[in-house]
Amino acid sequence: MQSAIREATDIDLHELVGSNLLNKLKIIIDKDEINIPENIIYKQILDISKYFIAYSVISRLTVISSIKIDNIGANVTGDDNVKTLDLDDIFRIEKFYRDKADFYKKRI
Repeated sequence: MQSAIREATDIDLHELVGSNLLNKLKIIIDKDEINIPENIIYKQILDISKYFIAYSVISRLTVISSIKIDNIGANVTGDDNVKTLDLDDIFRIEKFYRDKADFYKKRI
C-alpha cells in the first residue's frame, strides 16, 4: 500500500501539478501551515488532491492486489474460499476508480 501511495503522489500528482507546486505543498504540510489564511489556495488544491490521490491509490491497488508475479509468470491471486474475478473484471474496476481520480484531476 505504501508503494501505491508513493506512486500516486510522486508520479500521478507530480505529473499533474509539477515539481514546484508539489514541493510547496509538502513544505506547507510539514510545517503545519496549511490552515493559515495566506495558504488558502494551497489548502483548496490539497483538499481536492486528497481525493485524486485516494482514487489513484485504489486504482493501482485493484490490479496490484489481484495479480501475483513470480518465477512462473503472472497469476491471479486467490484461495479456496474466495472466488477470484477474471482480469477483464479487475481492469473494469481499475478503470472505475481511475475515472474517479480523473474527475478530481480536472478540478485541481
